[in-house]
Amino acid sequence: SEVSAQLRQVFELIDADGDGKISPTELSRVLSGLGHVGAAAADEEARVMVKEIDRDGDGRVDLDEFLVAVLSGDDDLMDAFLIFDANKDGLISAKELQRVLQGVRCEASIEDCRRMIRGVDTDGDGFVNFEEFRSMMRGCFS
Repeated sequence: SEVSAQLRQVFELIDADGDGKISPTELSRVLSGLGHVGAAAADEEARVMVKEIDRDGDGRVDLDEFLVAVLSGDDDLMDAFLIFDANKDGLISAKELQRVLQGVRCEASIEDCRRMIRGVDTDGDGFVNFEEFRSMMRGCFS
């Protein structure tokens, strides 16, 4: 589906060296690039996240592990949602989406971001709420 293709793109953006695995270092770079936490906190958070998601114990996250994590528990989904929702108002705006994409070195115009949001914005308010985010993420495997 289109959404699983989008998730694969997100995975590839995080996987900076293109080896098919996300290392704690690569994830840390994204977290600190988003400006949510300082470098030391990002390192620690990335280490913990990779440890939680890493099913085969190799210390890194492959695409399957990434998809399972994103699509499984609401806790993981809420964590992902909060990364996007910078002002913590419970909604993801086009501007917030653009900031995340820029944080992973993906240049998207504000219009691109509005278009992405329109694709999942079921109530038509121009924002993505948690329910819309969850159904977008779950839609990957439906």
